[in-house]
Amino acid sequence: MKFKIFKILLFVIILGFAGDTFSQNNLPVSTITASDDMSENIPYIMLLVLAVMVFWIFKALMFAESEETKKQKKFRFDLKNLFMSINTGEIDEDLKNHSYDGIKELDNNLPPLLNYIFIASLIFSVIYVLHYHVFKSGDLPASEYKNEMVIADMQREALIKSGAFINENTVKKLTDESSLNKGKDIYLKNCVTCHGNNGEGLVGPNFADNYWIHGGSIKDIFIIIRDGVPAKGMISWKTQLNPKQMEEVASYIMIFKGTNPPNPKAPEGIIYLDSTGNSNIDSLKTDTTKSK
Repeated sequence: MKFKIFKILLFVIILGFAGDTFSQNNLPVSTITASDDMSENIPYIMLLVLAVMVFWIFKALMFAESEETKKQKKFRFDLKNLFMSINTGEIDEDLKNHSYDGIKELDNNLPPLLNYIFIASLIFSVIYVLHYHVFKSGDLPASEYKNEMVIADMQREALIKSGAFINENTVKKLTDESSLNKGKDIYLKNCVTCHGNNGEGLVGPNFADNYWIHGGSIKDIFIIIRDGVPAKGMISWKTQLNPKQMEEVASYIMIFKGTNPPNPKAPEGIIYLDSTGNSNIDSLKTDTTKSK
């Protein structure tokens, strides 16, 4: 009887600690502050309670059987003994005082395996408290979430800088000096052989006039740089340049429009008109206004 009362009390204590812990962890991260954390003394109290629990339950499990029962049963470590409940043999005393539909059940002890699992869970709980609350060598869920969000933000910033989110639908014409200088470096390194230093055109077409073979919007130029035109000898640069670099060099190419470089190549293609009907200024809104 005393042992049953002890188990009920033990369950209430564990439930109280669990409820307090989960109520802390379910709060939004923004509302969790240092004042909301467990006080410094509670982990030690929890550890003490768990140690007492382990001691008394271990003692109760080891010495609960009567001497007569011990004589009747020899312990053998096999699967049958692990999974089968233990009958004390005292049927009259073990019968419960209640019955349902005339059916009574014996008050047998739990199978040893369940007792071992229960003891193992208590030992695990002691290790858990030491690891997370006493020595604080591990992160609680809220702290772990915060750390993962910081890492995710850093990774996202790195992806944005690399241009991983840039494609033909999101590419924009860049006008800042830094981006244009980067585009110029890429152009001088990779494009002058076919298009000339000033976009006048050599093997490749002239960028300075208003005539474009595949369209003159930022989107058109980005696609040509990315996919190339193998039939015309234009290779695809997507394996050598990331999307951000392609956006930068495409923006740099667009500054040649309307210039008058020396020795320009003859016009090729058709006049490109933006959405306003202007052939000299490119529009970022659409590339569907090309003259046919």
